[in-house]
Amino acid sequence: MKQGGTSKSNLIKIALLLTATLSAATVCTFIYYQVFHPSSLWYLGFLALLLAVVWLLVGFRLKRNGDGVAATQIVVVYVLLFLVLIYILGLVTGFLRSGYSHTPLMLIQNILPVVGVVVLTELVRYAIVKRIGDRKGALVGVILAFSALHIVVGSTLYNPTVPMELFEMIGRLILGGIAANVMLTYVAYKSDFRPTITYAVILAVYPIAIPILPDLGPFIYAVLDIILPMLLFMRFNEFFITHRPISGRHKRSGQILWAAPMVAVLATIVILVSGIFRYWAMAIGSDSMRPEIATGDVVIIDKDYGDVENIELGSILAFRHDGQVITHRLIATEHDASGLKIQTKGDNNNNNDAWSVRDSDIVGLVRWKIPLIGWPTVWLDWTF
Repeated sequence: MKQGGTSKSNLIKIALLLTATLSAATVCTFIYYQVFHPSSLWYLGFLALLLAVVWLLVGFRLKRNGDGVAATQIVVVYVLLFLVLIYILGLVTGFLRSGYSHTPLMLIQNILPVVGVVVLTELVRYAIVKRIGDRKGALVGVILAFSALHIVVGSTLYNPTVPMELFEMIGRLILGGIAANVMLTYVAYKSDFRPTITYAVILAVYPIAIPILPDLGPFIYAVLDIILPMLLFMRFNEFFITHRPISGRHKRSGQILWAAPMVAVLATIVILVSGIFRYWAMAIGSDSMRPEIATGDVVIIDKDYGDVENIELGSILAFRHDGQVITHRLIATEHDASGLKIQTKGDNNNNNDAWSVRDSDIVGLVRWKIPLIGWPTVWLDWTF
């Protein structure tokens, strides 16, 4: 593939531009702190101005490369595999609630600036890399400049005086950022802007759009943040050497074949574990319901149980008591001055529960169970 070249004067312009950009980001970050937050409108405006300056200094033209569709397909497959992997790991380590609101309006307000920042960043990268062409030393300079910009801007999210945050900053922001910028610059050099934008947008948006996030801890996340771009770099290196054009129909069918099952697995995990949809999956940590339900089983709870008055005796309820969700069988109901009072009992217990369940305590009805797969979660809960 023929790469665009650049004159020595243009190369100097690019170097000065990147130096000025990094200096401005550093000064603004340390003076105003939040001005160059990764999703701030100030940063979005700064990147738009930077793209305009790039266009004025070295020219800018969006030109799609023949390998762009196939390269984007590779990105989609690898990133979806990454998301499926971390959410499967989350079944073992547990999940955290996202700190973002998920009302439609707030989702739009939170996602749009992030997407804008990502798109503008990758367009600037693409414009500069295409002007540099085959100058390897200059490409290394671009990698270092974009890595430094990523680190400076991302540093607003961490407090380096806290040891754990410092560790996360080094592992995820610095080492992970360098690995990602090496891969993104290489792909922009070999292909076009579509695979780099796709990669960056998905990884930037999923923590905002998905209501639960795997609680993997900074170490595992740091390792994965380094491994994912490294694997993609190696895959792309092989792809650009051995790739032969294939039909558009084959490309599209291949993408659907690989992506659809992963999307289905990821969506199923999110739906069952998040608790914000009708069905909720929960690991059982005791033998109080043996032999029906045992420790380590996962039960699927239906939160749409209708009128509590119509729940049949013998149904297995999931209800909150003393800060925990318990699954015991409904054995009797009666009315008192406070309303409906529900008596429950574990099948493996000798006595009825010493408390009464109220309507407001009920989470839902246990509909199904999946044997044994909840043991890793139970073991971690006992251990830690």
